[in-house]
Amino acid sequence: MSNLLSLKSKYLLGVMVVAAIVVAFAMFATTALAYTHSVTLRQGSSGAQVMSLQQALGGLVADGAFGPLTKAAVMAYQASHGLVADGVVGPLTGASIGGAVSGNFPAGCTSAAGYSPTTGVKCDSGPSMGLPAGCSSTSGYSVTTGVKCDSST
Repeated sequence: MSNLLSLKSKYLLGVMVVAAIVVAFAMFATTALAYTHSVTLRQGSSGAQVMSLQQALGGLVADGAFGPLTKAAVMAYQASHGLVADGVVGPLTGASIGGAVSGNFPAGCTSAAGYSPTTGVKCDSGPSMGLPAGCSSTSGYSVTTGVKCDSST
């Protein structure tokens, strides 16, 4: 009887440990996506903003020091999201990492109301006119994304 009680106690303890790990992972995953861009970051930068960036990118030790590994992670992110892969977290990359870039609104806008905190353009302009963010006509290149304004390659 005592062996059965001991086995149940160990099972219950194991279930509680697994539940705690799942909750901790869920909290970390939510926190990792929470990134608010406020300053341009590059190799050599340090501090809480860099630590937040490292957490958002995932797979990095969030030590607050923007070194070669963080630069490589930023470049990989930029390349996979159609951004200029220069390893510098400026307004466009920061807005993208923070989840504020949408295919329906200019960079930094999450709705058609107001102005972009990233680029300063009206949020109801750009894609609603069929042009990429940062373009006012089909000639030239976007000042915010660097893509051709006529969307060709």
